[in-house]
Amino acid sequence: MGFCGFVLFFSIIQCRCGCGDHIALVIRSLPVSSGVVSPCAALQVERPQDLSDGKSENFKRMFFPRHRLTIAIYWSPFLINAHLIDNDGPNHTGLWNLFLDEVDPTWYAQLRRYDLVVIADGNWFTRPSLFFENRRLVGCHFCHRPNVTDLTLRYSHRAAFRTALAAINRLAASGQFTGTVFVRSFSPAHFEGGEWNSGGNCRRRRPYRANETHLQPLDQEFYDHQLEEFRAATAAGGGAKMRLLDTTAAMLLRPDGHPSRYGHSAHDAVAMYNDCVHWCLPGPVDTWNQLLFAMLAQESS
Repeated sequence: MGFCGFVLFFSIIQCRCGCGDHIALVIRSLPVSSGVVSPCAALQVERPQDLSDGKSENFKRMFFPRHRLTIAIYWSPFLINAHLIDNDGPNHTGLWNLFLDEVDPTWYAQLRRYDLVVIADGNWFTRPSLFFENRRLVGCHFCHRPNVTDLTLRYSHRAAFRTALAAINRLAASGQFTGTVFVRSFSPAHFEGGEWNSGGNCRRRRPYRANETHLQPLDQEFYDHQLEEFRAATAAGGGAKMRLLDTTAAMLLRPDGHPSRYGHSAHDAVAMYNDCVHWCLPGPVDTWNQLLFAMLAQESS
């Protein structure tokens, strides 16, 4: 699996140890290179039972019986209700209908079942898309359609996070969700010498120093949108327990952590030959696990 956007759920079943304490066992999990944490680590501890329904590779649920732990992965590239309406589209990456005020039912309908939720998104908003609010077309991003206002991807990105976080808050306020939500911040790509479709690559073999790079303008906007919507959601009061898993600054310094052209066979026909978006495992994404575990330790103390 190689998912660019996702909703990842950990169901933490607390186990009682000899001293009578309750310990939340959290194993890292992610869709192979862009989520939050990796199922590979969990597989080193115990081989799980696959409880997936088998209908889609975009959904996985694994149960670790010895630890009474369930890890489920839901692929949700925009977090909101979205439908691909043209596989080609204006720039050959497809054209989507995005319903900006409707949360994606794929993951939201299951939310109440889980104790810990990690959500992240970002890069898919670059794809051409039509924007709907109240089921009415209000604009688009790079759709090249007459009489349709190009509101840009900034509009849809902010709206999607606002809708997703507000929906989680509503469910928590109704008493149907009592878990903790971690919002993982934007993870920048590292293309140099061109974009993903114009010869861009990531050949660096060492991390940047802090004074050697900075977020590109669009990346900075994505990051700012996430922080602003996260703060607004947490300030609303009466909703879910939300925490920010801020990995952006750390990942900005790791241009050496992408698979580039080595993530596939030299003869594979892939859309993004030099992959400077996803991450190698093991690699820099292991830092996300450390940050998440540290935050969970703080919560439990």
